[in-house]
Amino acid sequence: MGDNNKHEMWKENSLDLLDWEPVIKSSSKVLNYMVEYISTIDEKKVFKLLSFRDYEADAPLPLESKDLDEVCDILISDIILKHSPMNLSPNFYGWAMGCGNPVNIISSIVEAALNANVIGGNQISCIIEKQVINWLRTIINYPTEASGILTSGCTEANLIALNVARNHKDFSAIHNQGLKDKKYVFYASSQVHCSITQSLQILGLGKESLRLIEVCEDFCINTNLLRRQIIADIENGYEPIAIIVNIGTVNTGAIDNIALVSEIAREYNLWLHADAAFGIFGLMLEKFKKYSEMVHMLDSIAFDLHKWMQIPYASGCVFIKDKKLHCRTFTTQEGYIEHSEDWLSDYGISLSRDFKALHIWMFLKAYGIEKLKQCIEKSIDNTWYLYKKLSTLPNFEILCPPTLNILCFRYIGGTADRDANNINKGIVSMLQAQGECFPSGTMINNRFYIRICCMNYRTEKKHIDKLIDLCINATKAIQI
Repeated sequence: MGDNNKHEMWKENSLDLLDWEPVIKSSSKVLNYMVEYISTIDEKKVFKLLSFRDYEADAPLPLESKDLDEVCDILISDIILKHSPMNLSPNFYGWAMGCGNPVNIISSIVEAALNANVIGGNQISCIIEKQVINWLRTIINYPTEASGILTSGCTEANLIALNVARNHKDFSAIHNQGLKDKKYVFYASSQVHCSITQSLQILGLGKESLRLIEVCEDFCINTNLLRRQIIADIENGYEPIAIIVNIGTVNTGAIDNIALVSEIAREYNLWLHADAAFGIFGLMLEKFKKYSEMVHMLDSIAFDLHKWMQIPYASGCVFIKDKKLHCRTFTTQEGYIEHSEDWLSDYGISLSRDFKALHIWMFLKAYGIEKLKQCIEKSIDNTWYLYKKLSTLPNFEILCPPTLNILCFRYIGGTADRDANNINKGIVSMLQAQGECFPSGTMINNRFYIRICCMNYRTEKKHIDKLIDLCINATKAIQI
């Protein structure tokens, strides 16, 4: 086993231990360290640059076994201590990333220990996923007859939904013979997430099958232009298949008018899908009830659980109103996995499925849905607080008032657009490198904006004040 008795903790020709006490000892040490790490997260820099050399990523492949306690010491020193808090930090505002939660530290241990493949059958992991799917269906106010499945995230969920959508007009031809010379087209606003384009490329439809429709001043899809494009495509021999609406765009958090788009979809017999990556959980709040009451109009909806619901990565979900078509699209009955009842794997692309439902189950059991609503309300309040504070400052231009939890703004300071773009890119880069806060940036209408996404329940108004001060200081430094 090694050159001394130190490593003789492992059974011969096995991965198990001779004595399990070291697992308890080592895991307790790591767990205690992680609790201390997370409980003091506000004291840490958001981000620190690392190189391969800092980590010794070119170290040789380990050949011999080591003492578990020694490995855990390396884990703490080389991984945990060198890890940038990033999305765990209350000062992180980049992209749209959840920060996890303390309760799921426990469920992660259980998930790893059970190592369940949640493919189907009456094993407890499958039963828990079905229960969780029912809970999520209730949360988003979707029809009870719809089928659903957990995914690795909204990208996979979008891929599943658009695959079903592609099949809804002529299942047998597409499912068995492929696209051949089909001229299918899909529609979404110019603010749609890149995962929609990726899905269409994976499905063999190509980037050009997606018609990007310009948006109105509120960054929602322009339904007049949408209708015109559909009519033009039909006249030119194309076959419209589906419309994708946004429930919380990644740039501004805009929510498309599902009811108006639904009328167009029904008129032309088009599938109506929603990319609701993070925005769907905002609809739980009373102020967004009008949108929540439109969700039942969708043929399918995809969303993340690792964003605003704060479930650990990677976790998403998709619901399809037509359960039969959903199952027909993905089911397989090869001899080695033949089964008489529907399996969870009959509704998605993977036969190897982790027990992510356990995280959601434990989250909801521990916190309840009302606690999540409070956290989401807080995120939106923080975004409005930022909006109001910036509105009083000279030389800052706000793109539009927030719909959910995203605000885009830029420093102008009397400069031309080209110079303003460079200055604002410099501000974002400077703030990220300093590590005291972490915004991201985005280009909208050829203008670069500092983009703030308030998604972390640890963020308080004092952190927003700090963000504003850091932005002001950066504007001064960037122009020196």
